[in-house]
Amino acid sequence: MFQGWITGAPAPFGSEVQKVLANRTHFNLAVYAVIVCAWHAWDYHRRYREREAQAAELATRLAQAQLQALRMQLNPHFLFNTLNTISSLMLRDVNSANRMIVRLGELLRLTLEISNDQEVPLQQELEFLRRYVEIEQIRFGDLLQVKMDIEPALLDAIVPNLILQPLVENAIRHAIEPQRTGGQIELRCVRSNGSLLLQVSDNGHGSMGTDSDEVSKQTRERIGLNNTRQRLQKLYGDRQSFELVENLSGGMTANIIIPCRLANASV
Repeated sequence: MFQGWITGAPAPFGSEVQKVLANRTHFNLAVYAVIVCAWHAWDYHRRYREREAQAAELATRLAQAQLQALRMQLNPHFLFNTLNTISSLMLRDVNSANRMIVRLGELLRLTLEISNDQEVPLQQELEFLRRYVEIEQIRFGDLLQVKMDIEPALLDAIVPNLILQPLVENAIRHAIEPQRTGGQIELRCVRSNGSLLLQVSDNGHGSMGTDSDEVSKQTRERIGLNNTRQRLQKLYGDRQSFELVENLSGGMTANIIIPCRLANASV
């Protein structure tokens, strides 16, 4: 009864393979497609991560270059005025001239010692600013009054490196120098709703809303503060704000708002 089945000739091997392949063609194509897609996805992710790393490195180098440029910007205008003042003082007040030379040397040494870190504790930033202000006060005498209102708990707050000196220099140049009677600059650092507010105010000429004040505001923005705005944008993105506003009683105030972080704690 089973003779036909036992003695029957076996099917050719090639035809069996063809049947298997025919039955698994769609499955094999699907597997191949998955493998190809997976490889392309991995390759795209690898290239994306490489581009992302390169972009981050370029951004870091750009930020460091801007910081170096900011250091160099301190030198020409400020140094020329300081050296001219020293030359003038040597003829009438040798002690003041000598004191100014000492302060200038200390400031230049501190400038060279400043790290390439984009952010530093507020206390370090204020130390540099005080050296700068001491020189300007020798230069202007009683014509320059500087007031600092700093919350002690914020001395460890993290701020951009060399962020305050350009604002104070800008105020001196546009609010103190033009006035024969001099003026006052006030620095405030306070914490508000998890943010750090840095303010540099002056009592220069001008009243709110006049065309001349708008021109003065644009001049200040164009000359000294564009670099500050760009640095803040790169460091904090949408978490920062920077504006120059006119005071009702005259003069202007530079307002910087950044996230409030302490060097040794989270706020």
